[in-house]
Amino acid sequence: MDVKTLEYYADNLDCNIAKLLLKLRKIQKARSTYLSGLIPKLIGDIGYPTYNLTRTATGRLSSGGKTKGIDTNKAKIKLFQDDIAISDFNIQNIPSRDKTLKNIVIAREGRVLIAADYDTSEIKCAAAYSKCPAMREFCNDKKKDFHTLVASEVFKVPYNEVSKELRTIAKSISFGVLYGMTKEGLALRLGISVDEAERYINEYFERMPEVKEAIDRAIDNVRKYGYVVNPFGRRRRFEYLNAEVEREAFNAIIQSFSSDLLLFALIKLDSLCEKEDPETEPIYPLIDVHDSIVVEAYDHPATIEEAIEMITYSMVKYPLENRVVRKALWGVRPSIDIKIGYKWGDMIDYKEFMQKYC
Repeated sequence: MDVKTLEYYADNLDCNIAKLLLKLRKIQKARSTYLSGLIPKLIGDIGYPTYNLTRTATGRLSSGGKTKGIDTNKAKIKLFQDDIAISDFNIQNIPSRDKTLKNIVIAREGRVLIAADYDTSEIKCAAAYSKCPAMREFCNDKKKDFHTLVASEVFKVPYNEVSKELRTIAKSISFGVLYGMTKEGLALRLGISVDEAERYINEYFERMPEVKEAIDRAIDNVRKYGYVVNPFGRRRRFEYLNAEVEREAFNAIIQSFSSDLLLFALIKLDSLCEKEDPETEPIYPLIDVHDSIVVEAYDHPATIEEAIEMITYSMVKYPLENRVVRKALWGVRPSIDIKIGYKWGDMIDYKEFMQKYC
């Protein structure tokens, strides 16, 4: 019996056996996917993932796979047991909403974790790459919700009158466009007819035609050259051409664009942290997961503020100062959400944390 069937029985028929099987499946997946590679190789209670720079087609960092010869002197953390690095632990795949699994990442005594996550990074990269003025305006509006703004524009409804249903449709279309979703896929996701889904997509592109033009250019490049290129020159090659590849073309550009944006920020943050003794650094970068960076800092108000300034500069201000990145962003301003906590899964907004604990 597959997962969808179990979920149907659990949600619609309130079947206790289905609920227990889903819970068991979740536990087994956590053990096999996330923990089995870590537990046998723990030295004391410390583990450390190894990141691979060249294993993903989009350039995103990945973790997992055995890699020997890692220099861990700077981190002062021993990673080896039987000459095998702790790299089977795939921290990238931990579900973002699974607090239990995320809580295996804990700050050392006297320190806190700070997580900075790019806000709607892929959508902002799509706005910059497609050079869509309307989408750029929505991305840069800090006072209003992006998806509500899109719904207001596409469906010609005043911002304050946009319903939850229209916002959901706009959000589904925005992300669906990035991932090459078809009208059939959108219809299935929203539970509407294919004709209605097609109408929504057409209305979306009518209001933001530059996005459709960028998608068409990406498909043309794949057909002509067999690859696409992001604004920083990273290429994604495709070995063959079919409908699925054409749907992936635009997404490959946006994914790699977002990935490189984070890599620029990581490199800058690392340069700000370079000191001979890591113990004297105000922050120490720990984890990169998709569009976010998690660092460790001393649990002191002044140090936390300094760490946040360093993170904000690296992820928000520096990209606008760097000539290459600034040109690629085309006036789209990066923004981040910052959370703090003692465990990765229990982090709260940094302002709330400072009021509560400092």
